[in-house]
Amino acid sequence: MSEIKNIINGCLKGYRRDQELLYRRYAAKLYAVCLQYAGNDEEARDILQEGFIKIFENLVHYKHEGSFEGWIRKIIVNTALEKYRSRHNLYRVDDMKIIQGLRQVISSELSGSCHRNTEWYLISLPLKDIHTRR
Repeated sequence: MSEIKNIINGCLKGYRRDQELLYRRYAAKLYAVCLQYAGNDEEARDILQEGFIKIFENLVHYKHEGSFEGWIRKIIVNTALEKYRSRHNLYRVDDMKIIQGLRQVISSELSGSCHRNTEWYLISLPLKDIHTRR
């Protein structure tokens, strides 16, 4: 069995030593990825920490197909993108469908406002408000 498979198996068994080995092996490379998405060093470290938590939580789902480094890199990139979206109030396509469905409701709430004002109102809503308004 390869060294990385042994480390992964140790992580799955909860061995702290193997978790630390995994972290030390990949943290520097993944930190560089985090810096590409982060606004600063502190945010990059937050992304790295959140990403490694997700890696450890999801190791059980790793199928040993393809590159392990590619698999964990994808988790880090997705974590960085989630952080970026939340920081910039960007919405996923599913969220945009909700927004489109709310367009009529909000137009009637604003009664008489022009279409551009309705668009501005939708864009300025925090995401949590969009999901709770019906």
